[in-house]
Amino acid sequence: MTRWHLLFFGLVFLCAIQPRCARADTPAVTADLLCAVKSAIKLHRQPVWTPERCEEVEAALNATPDPRQMAAICTNESDLNERALVEVRPGVYDVGLCGVRCVLGQDKRCTNGPARGYTLAQLMAPVTSIHVADLVLNSHGGSLRKYNGGTREHGYEARIGAIMSALGGVEVRVKGHRMEKLVRQIAKATRP
Repeated sequence: MTRWHLLFFGLVFLCAIQPRCARADTPAVTADLLCAVKSAIKLHRQPVWTPERCEEVEAALNATPDPRQMAAICTNESDLNERALVEVRPGVYDVGLCGVRCVLGQDKRCTNGPARGYTLAQLMAPVTSIHVADLVLNSHGGSLRKYNGGTREHGYEARIGAIMSALGGVEVRVKGHRMEKLVRQIAKATRP
């Protein structure tokens, strides 16, 4: 068995014994949905994911309390690009699939919150990114605004909501040309 199979089965087992996994009222994310969304997003000419990668990301997302919301966060933060790396200011980065904030210390490891101890390369692994993003979100009581750095920007919650709707095949109007295009692409790819 590969390490990804072990990780997948570990997540499934964890969900079986832990009530933190997806709530019954939230739809699960499927590998087919993820592959469709990933191939529909043409903003950065990223390579599409293999079915195995889609299954790996599916398992990690479905181990969170709200898989669609976490998928929307990842889509908004990186356009589902696990190699995303944005320098916010010197020594501070938004990293990986979920745009996890990392304040780098002298030892090249994150020094902040749930990301503490991780390297940038580790945070670029999709499963790790989703896991740490879930910890960050939960450490803020599930507040999307605080996940976004606690800014006063109200548009973040609207963008996440629009992407969540698009994941269900429903196109919702949202501000910004780039976001409109993203929502349109996702909704078109996920319509039944």
